[in-house]
Amino acid sequence: MATTRHVLSESPFLKRCREANSLPFLDEQPMVGSPDRSWRRFRRPLLRKCPFDVAEIEFGDILGYGVDGAVWRVSFRGRDFALKVFWDNTVPGRTRYYAIQRECHNVALLQMIQLAVEESNEPIYLKPDPKTIQDAVANLQAFCNEGGRRRQSFKDMPGAARYTSTPRLRQCFGWTKVNESRLFALPWGRRPPCHTVRNQLRALQPNENYFAIVYEFVPESAAGTALATAAADIQPQLDFFWRVGFCFAPVMRTEEWHRFGLFMDMSDLVCPWSAGWSDRMYRRFVVGDYSVVDIDGIDSDDDGGGGDGGDSLSMT
Repeated sequence: MATTRHVLSESPFLKRCREANSLPFLDEQPMVGSPDRSWRRFRRPLLRKCPFDVAEIEFGDILGYGVDGAVWRVSFRGRDFALKVFWDNTVPGRTRYYAIQRECHNVALLQMIQLAVEESNEPIYLKPDPKTIQDAVANLQAFCNEGGRRRQSFKDMPGAARYTSTPRLRQCFGWTKVNESRLFALPWGRRPPCHTVRNQLRALQPNENYFAIVYEFVPESAAGTALATAAADIQPQLDFFWRVGFCFAPVMRTEEWHRFGLFMDMSDLVCPWSAGWSDRMYRRFVVGDYSVVDIDGIDSDDDGGGGDGGDSLSMT
């Protein structure tokens, strides 16, 4: 009876959060070859497993940490990578997003989108100024195997956005798992941090296996990168994310854009299947109108850590 009353009293938003957080996000198949690009897979994106043997990964310095996880510089067979380990192994709450799920969905979608553009014999056209969930989904459909009709309809649209290549996207090598004991066996300065951010204690628990994602390691750009240069590098990436259906998280750490010239934190994107996607937040973001936002003085979840503050973005 108690369960029945709970279900009956559940608000539409809580129901949407519960259903979204229960969506699968992992594919046990190794990330080898091309992903399935059917619309069915776009609707239920799954990130494939990293083919690396975790036992062979060598841990270096911890590079950054934040509300979603911590990032280490690691090496595998002589090549450097960035390994992002997520704090939460289970859905953290009724309305909070599940970070590993969000990031897997985002990266899986971007991999399918990028491959669709690379393998297309002709440009892919999108609605240039999407505003609604219907617009977002329609643009996303242009990249799936069944999207030929959608691409043709956009081709004939005045001012259609034309893509023959994608902006530079951070390469991902798939998901894996890392045991807490492996991380706490590292030298003191490389061990997982324990910290509080946004009134949440973030730490790894003993004897647990934690989800992680392997990314390319991106070295910092030369110090003092000009804002104009950062905007030239980042704005095409932001416009691309918006047009293919993503909205942006309410607070984003943008200082690393100056250091890397690349959109780094994939948890700052919200795909159309997430409960956090909203028409209100689905707008074009513009690099340029900056001000400091308070994010509790923590390091960010990117390759190079972060400072004591971040930059906000204007939205048009």
